[in-house]
Amino acid sequence: SLRVYEYELTTNKQEILYIPNGFVNGFKAKEENSKLMIMSNFGLNEIKDDQIRFDQNKWAKWNS
Repeated sequence: SLRVYEYELTTNKQEILYIPNGFVNGFKAKEENSKLMIMSNFGLNEIKDDQIRFDQNKWAKWNS
């Protein structure tokens, strides 16, 4: 029953999508050779035990 927020980022407009702590997130490239830059306030060595995985189809409509 959680609300799903969907955003589409494009090369036509430079944007930053901020995802607050506690939110589940996922991403999908819609075009070949797409690039995504992820910035975090934690290093990879600080989050190794803090990764929770969900079924990829639990909330997202990946085929649209």
